Amino acid sequence: MTTDVRELVQAPPEPTLGPAAPPRRLRGLDVLRGLVVGWLLIVVYTPTSGLRGHAGWFGWGHSDVFFPMFVLVAGMGLAAQTRRGVPWGRLLRRFATLIALGLLVNAWLGAGPDLSQLRYTGVLQRIALAGLAGAVVVVALRRRWWAVGIAALVVALGWGLVLRAASADCPGGLPTAAGCGTFYDVEVALFGAAHTYGVGTQTHDPEGLVSTLGALATFLAGYAAAALLLDLRDRSAGRRSAALLGVAGVWAVAFPLFLLLQPVAKRLWTPSFLAVHAAAGIAVLALAVLVFDSERPAWLTRALDAVSWPVVGLGRNALVLWIGVFVLGKVLQSTPAGPDGVPVATHLLAERGAAGFFLLTAGGWLAVASAMHAARWYVRL
Repeated sequence: MTTDVRELVQAPPEPTLGPAAPPRRLRGLDVLRGLVVGWLLIVVYTPTSGLRGHAGWFGWGHSDVFFPMFVLVAGMGLAAQTRRGVPWGRLLRRFATLIALGLLVNAWLGAGPDLSQLRYTGVLQRIALAGLAGAVVVVALRRRWWAVGIAALVVALGWGLVLRAASADCPGGLPTAAGCGTFYDVEVALFGAAHTYGVGTQTHDPEGLVSTLGALATFLAGYAAAALLLDLRDRSAGRRSAALLGVAGVWAVAFPLFLLLQPVAKRLWTPSFLAVHAAAGIAVLALAVLVFDSERPAWLTRALDAVSWPVVGLGRNALVLWIGVFVLGKVLQSTPAGPDGVPVATHLLAERGAAGFFLLTAGGWLAVASAMHAARWYVRL
């Protein structure tokens, strides 16, 4: 078989391949993270709105939202970090750093240099534990999103059954605020009463070691959703959004089933509590993906990027803002504004009103996050 010389002459030259363009970040995930931080600022810095406050025991409060959402988003972040392998060095460093930061924050919010009453458990410590345990589960299941999703449901169910067994002899067969079935005795035995929530005066620990099982299920649910999203990265945003809504629907269906075990309770991270937040968080992610990750005309993409820019800035330095909000809160509440001893926070609220107080505090953090975002300065662990 011969080749026509004219075909060789007329054939177009092979295109020169330049460096591949860097993949566009998942803007929907960035937006979700920023919305969680934004909700934190709204709840904390609107003290007269009635939004701030956790449920006393069973039930739901507006302040019960951002912690499980942070854990859910942390699981989503692991999916992106482990796309090409598991960076164990970074994960172990992150674990140790979060534990250290958590202890420092507890000291700042507690008795300061008096370590005899330093609380060992806390928000950052729970994120560290759930993250490291979650990474082990993810590796064991070979990073398959569906296997990790099933594991999240199994862990949630298992935690509910453990709580059910522990509270079998409690009034109503449920854990009580008086301490029945809360595993607080385990925390006291491990750490000593002086180093537990409430310096031994409480009957439960909202970030206790045992109830971290519920947070682990939340973390795994976040990983499964983001890993699915990444697996479908070459598909349309509509297809990816629909798939995420399907996962959210599974958690929505699980919610009433988990209610049969225990009611919603942030303080024990019950399965129904984690299920409702997993369903809501993944559904919001699905909507954000549809809005911000769809193929659109260039002008509309630029407009949406501009709208989401400050929100993304909040989310990409979530750790800084989380710590900063509570550290600054202690300063505002403990520093007198004058000789009358009125705290700065109370003084600002009285002088500036609710709107002025919000603009000074939440607006200040938004400015900090925006400046860091503009400088591309992100604090990552």
